[in-house]
Amino acid sequence: MTLVPTYSKFLLGTLISITFIYLLYLPIAQHQPDVKGWELSKSRNTSLYVRPQTETVLMCGALVCPPTPLTLLIVVSSAVGNFSMRRAVRETWAKELPSQTAVIFFIGRTENQTLVELVDEEQANYQDLVQEDFVDSYNNLTIASIMMLKFITHRCTHAQYIAKTDDDIYFNVHKLYSILTSPKFKREKVVLAGFLIRKGRVIRTPTEKWYTPEYMFSGDVYPDYLSGIAYIMSFKVARALYNVSLQLPLLHHEDVFITGICAKAAGIKPRYLLGVSNRMHYFDICNASWYIVVHRYTPEQLLRLWKPITEQRCNLTLSS
Repeated sequence: MTLVPTYSKFLLGTLISITFIYLLYLPIAQHQPDVKGWELSKSRNTSLYVRPQTETVLMCGALVCPPTPLTLLIVVSSAVGNFSMRRAVRETWAKELPSQTAVIFFIGRTENQTLVELVDEEQANYQDLVQEDFVDSYNNLTIASIMMLKFITHRCTHAQYIAKTDDDIYFNVHKLYSILTSPKFKREKVVLAGFLIRKGRVIRTPTEKWYTPEYMFSGDVYPDYLSGIAYIMSFKVARALYNVSLQLPLLHHEDVFITGICAKAAGIKPRYLLGVSNRMHYFDICNASWYIVVHRYTPEQLLRLWKPITEQRCNLTLSS
């Protein structure tokens, strides 16, 4: 007879414990922290920031998108203050380019007057900068990439292929050029290629760099996309990605948004391009024929890597 009340007390205690745990963790499950700069309350209407009907170019160098035939345009995404990185690129892989190839640097705006003056001086010396009207910040990389597509669509219509890349990379331009001018690629009008990431899982941990709350992307897996370190596209693809990006809510991970979400919406399938690496490698540049892009070099490391070329101990064009 005494077992019933004892069992009832045990059951009641268990229910209370379960309810307490549920109530304790419920707020965490229901509310994930916002992404700084892209809070839940902030509009992600891409057109508001890109302003497709407005001229947003603040600065454009005389050597940007020359009117002559352009097989390959390499757009280097760079932070305003990365002067040493841009200098290293100019002194290494961008110094001797194949014919009908151009390298330009794409930056945002800054309120720092010292940086403004230094950028003006840099432009006067090199004439290879494009500055667009967006705030230069990490979480604005998607806006930067869409602005890049806008600029290309409006001002570089004669570019056959466009490579978007970062400023901390080694780029074997001659290798890529030989691929793009091969008979196989000449027959293709739709090209979107790079380091392909398949079934990339969405990270919900707020402390992680690639954190994405559900209000920005509700699925568990991203569409297949290309790593943002470098990807290559035909002009037709650049135009299609730009147009469709204006119709979709912005995601702060630019590579996922541009080459994954937008590409899927446009019916374009990204693919793997052999030779594009998303990690740093130590290798002999005189025998670097396999590589097209290698990531994460400091200016000093890039210049050191290039030293055999500078000292004419090997021929990059022949080795590529």
